[in-house]
Amino acid sequence: MRSRGSAAKATIFEPPFVYGLLIVAALLLGIGIDLATYRSRHRDVIFPGVRAGGIELGGLSETEAVERLSEDAGMEDGALVLRDPVDAREWRFAPTELGLRSAPSSAAGAAYDVGRSGRPLADLVATQRARWFGVTVRADRGFDEDSARLTLEALAPEVDVAPSDARIEEAEDGVREVLAESGRQLDIEGTLAALREQAGRLDRAVVDIAILNTAPRVFDLSDVEAAYNLATSGPITLTWRRRSFQADAEQVAAWFRLEDLPNDEGRIVPSIVVDRDAIREWLESIAPQVRTDQAAARFDIEFGTVSLISPATVGGILDVEASIERAIEAAYTDGRVAELAVQELAPSARSDTQTLLQGVLPIAQAYVGFEGAPPAVIANLAAAARTLDGIALAPGQTFSLLAELGDPLDLEGIEPTILGLPADGIGHAATAAYRAALLAGLPIVERHAPQARVGWYEPPIGLDAAVLYGARDLRFTNDTGDWMLFDVVVDQGRIALAWTIHAKAAPRPVRLIGPTVTLITPPPEGPAEVREIAGLPAGATVQAGWAREGARVVLERVVTTREGERRELIESDYPPAGDLFLIGPIP
Repeated sequence: MRSRGSAAKATIFEPPFVYGLLIVAALLLGIGIDLATYRSRHRDVIFPGVRAGGIELGGLSETEAVERLSEDAGMEDGALVLRDPVDAREWRFAPTELGLRSAPSSAAGAAYDVGRSGRPLADLVATQRARWFGVTVRADRGFDEDSARLTLEALAPEVDVAPSDARIEEAEDGVREVLAESGRQLDIEGTLAALREQAGRLDRAVVDIAILNTAPRVFDLSDVEAAYNLATSGPITLTWRRRSFQADAEQVAAWFRLEDLPNDEGRIVPSIVVDRDAIREWLESIAPQVRTDQAAARFDIEFGTVSLISPATVGGILDVEASIERAIEAAYTDGRVAELAVQELAPSARSDTQTLLQGVLPIAQAYVGFEGAPPAVIANLAAAARTLDGIALAPGQTFSLLAELGDPLDLEGIEPTILGLPADGIGHAATAAYRAALLAGLPIVERHAPQARVGWYEPPIGLDAAVLYGARDLRFTNDTGDWMLFDVVVDQGRIALAWTIHAKAAPRPVRLIGPTVTLITPPPEGPAEVREIAGLPAGATVQAGWAREGARVVLERVVTTREGERRELIESDYPPAGDLFLIGPIP
């Protein structure tokens, strides 16, 4: 009996415990039934407690929720406004044009989705949370960026304002700068970002478009304005050795102009252009007034002592190209004054060459007689002698007779001869210089025989020289390695022009072989040539030329130097000439 009782006691529950289990089970069953009934009752509507835009949507179908939101919350699918924050202009678009879905339907859909995720536990929590505490949905409209971009690209031309470059325009007192202005353009990427943010909002919206400022390419032309106005503000003055040359304001203004040209960065900007040709033309017009000829020092030698008789002077010639820069410089300065660029012309012999000439000795001497020559010829050869006397020739320098004489009309004491030619008589100087250079063994660079044989120059035949301004010259070079000095005088005792070359170098042995005379041609037959000339009295007749044979003459010069013998031929061709008579004007 005891053992049976013990077994019964182990399987029997006490009444209070059983009652508790039954109560819990009943509660859980009731809750389950309530939840199932709750979800079943709201199967096709939004769960209570769900709000959007401050509107309770619980118990409404999705369609009814759209209507409620459209009416009560102002979420109609009307225009979405884009606003320009700079000038407050507005553009209205349908939301879909800007890539946004409908706002009411999006909100209603989001409200209906609360508690319907398909995850039982999460849906249970969501519905009960809405039931007891309420839930406000924030619906995302969704955003189609491609559609929005197309709309914004079409809008851009209305928004964009091109920048305005600085520019230069004419003014009463020159030119003035018109200031640059910045532009602006629609920032499409920034506006897309604002629309993307708007997609998450349910209320009606005005979206400010994003703007980018665009800088002008040419921002500042104040320097150009100032420089141009300064350059053209008045006359300029260029000076040289206390002399002034002025270009007036109108001339200077014509030297400068403004043109649109690419700068260093390739941008087209107003630039100052200088008309260098115009400046060059003006400078060339004043160049003769600026030029000063250099003058070599001249010396006298007496009893072996060299003295200075005429000091050297430095000449100058206008450097036109460098002076163009000086003129531009003057125009860009307040003082408007600059110094001309002048190239100095150094004399061939300076005054201090006197010390280098001390100790020179005669190395060659030549004479050309003039007995019987007309007074005008004698006056001219004397004038040439005074000009050529005392010339010092530097080592390596080439002597030019015409360069040293200059314009024969400028020679002091020059007289026109009966032929009316001021150079008549210069041939004596050319022949004397040529013979002296031959006897000194100097290299002859240029020599021309006279166009007809001249009695004063013979004998010997073939050792004469003639010059013609602009065509024929006499030139020879000092190759002795030291200075030499010319002593040129009219020897009244010999009735001849004497040319002596003095040098420190020892005289070179010189031999003249010949002359060989061939092709002798008699004077032309027939009557003499008669030429009427205004310089004679009416009907007076004077013989100015004598009949001479033509011939070809060849001599050989042999010069002995340290390097050996130097041989050269001296060739002269003389055409025949007839008598020439001059007659005064015939009434």
